[in-house]
Amino acid sequence: MKSWQRPQRVPMLWILLPFSTGIVLAKEIGSAPTAALAAISLGAALLSLALSSSVARSFSPRPQGIDSALQSRSRRGRDPRHSYGSYAVWASCLTLACIASGMLRFESSRGNQSEPKSFPAREALLELRIQKLFASSHAKREAGLATILSAPPHFAPLIGNRIYFSLETEDQIQAGESYEAFAVLRPLEIGNAFSLYLQDQSVAYRFVQGELRQRLEDAPWLDRKLHAGREALASMLGRNKLPQSEFSGAYKAMMLGQKRELSPEQKDLFLANGAMHLFAISGLHIGIIAACIHHLLTLLRVPRKYRPVATLLAVLSFVMVTGGSASSWRALLMIACLYLSQWGKRQASPLNALALSALIYLLILPDQLFQAGFQMSYLTVAAILLLGLPLADTLNRSLPLFAGIPVGLQTWLERKTVKAKTWLCNAVAISAAAFTTSSLLGAYYFQILPVYGVVTNLFALPTASLAIVAGFLSIVCSPLSSIVPLSELFNNAAIVLIALIHGFLDFCVTLPGASIDVAPFSSGILAACLGAVMSLCLLSYAKTGQKRVVLWQATPLIATGASLVLIANR
Repeated sequence: MKSWQRPQRVPMLWILLPFSTGIVLAKEIGSAPTAALAAISLGAALLSLALSSSVARSFSPRPQGIDSALQSRSRRGRDPRHSYGSYAVWASCLTLACIASGMLRFESSRGNQSEPKSFPAREALLELRIQKLFASSHAKREAGLATILSAPPHFAPLIGNRIYFSLETEDQIQAGESYEAFAVLRPLEIGNAFSLYLQDQSVAYRFVQGELRQRLEDAPWLDRKLHAGREALASMLGRNKLPQSEFSGAYKAMMLGQKRELSPEQKDLFLANGAMHLFAISGLHIGIIAACIHHLLTLLRVPRKYRPVATLLAVLSFVMVTGGSASSWRALLMIACLYLSQWGKRQASPLNALALSALIYLLILPDQLFQAGFQMSYLTVAAILLLGLPLADTLNRSLPLFAGIPVGLQTWLERKTVKAKTWLCNAVAISAAAFTTSSLLGAYYFQILPVYGVVTNLFALPTASLAIVAGFLSIVCSPLSSIVPLSELFNNAAIVLIALIHGFLDFCVTLPGASIDVAPFSSGILAACLGAVMSLCLLSYAKTGQKRVVLWQATPLIATGASLVLIANR
């Protein structure tokens, strides 16, 4: 069975790409009349729907008989311009409807956000609802995003706006709680990648140099239960021989996405090696967890027809407990779409599932399109599907081992050698494809370029995967800890794997030119570079199966290298 198969069509891109374009246009243009956008979207959608049946008949396969050919000629006059003209009008109407829908959805998501105003830094007493917490290096300071619930009269227009806060507190706060806070409110100044990230989150003001005074309202019931579940999982994973070590902190951060468990030195180490993605709950984590749950249900003899539903519910619980990052929801949606495509008796296309999951996520949260995590997760997986898997297939076919010996006659050593070669080719291809997008996005958001990123991930990814499997087994065996200490055994095994990753990355940073600091550059340059790389990935994907396809597959890698050289030498 082939490890990769090109899908025949990716129809969801017809909707996703123009819808995303509409979101970008709405953000760049500013406020737009929603009534006009709704009218354009509805009118274009109805016109494309009216033309869809005629377009389908024009391009449907026709019978080859003489009588049927004469009937077809008399019906349409055999004028190809009629078919392609209808197709062009239909495509234009569909594209316009999706663009207008994207703009309309982004406009509706603005809510009560007021236009940012420039004013001097002023002290203010505000009531805030905590939305998201960031990792903080200070024990008595919390930072994150919050919504203004109440403000003095001269700040009343800001009620409902989202702000960034970094305030002193004695409490252990959590998302969903409401606080009274006194600090200095000042407009956001764009000067680094983090401020650009805040701007993309519709944040226009900073609330700093103050304190969270008192809690006004507890978090909702669901948020409290999820927080309790997160703390319980952290307690399970903390039962090991080195509970206070940096390895234990990295283990919890990898399993639960709690980056605050990482020390500043660890963050610098993983950033310099291009391995910070190991601590974002993403496709790697969700895929492994889903596979483990599926195998566990198989061992428990759960009927086959119930396994997909049970797996999705279990993965959904894990995603919600770990905070529900964009990458984790993307992975969950992709798994759900793959299950749906199998149930619907249609070709299971990972690209269609990826596009559908992105569209659903943007329909719910359109501003996620401008977040670093969303971009890294979707573009990286798209690069793997478009370039990584086809390149792996090309490398395996180009480097045959023992081709003249039937598999049944190969010795044990020969079979293991073939498997090792296959694994190495797959790992190199997938790591190289992921590097094409992650390196550009990392240079833009973190101002650092890991030179040996492809090499470090060849070791870090499979080792981290084993650590995640160990963490899953530890959580499953935790109820039996009082009888058999299997949970602690798996935790200790994961700690050893984390220590191996640490040691390998510590060695890599000592190599010459291990990482390059990059000066900040504009989002336009990033968009141009990513657009060129992804277009070449699509082109190489379309050339799969043709002669000299490896030359086409090399073009995205060359374009990535050229882009990084230009960015680094600016």
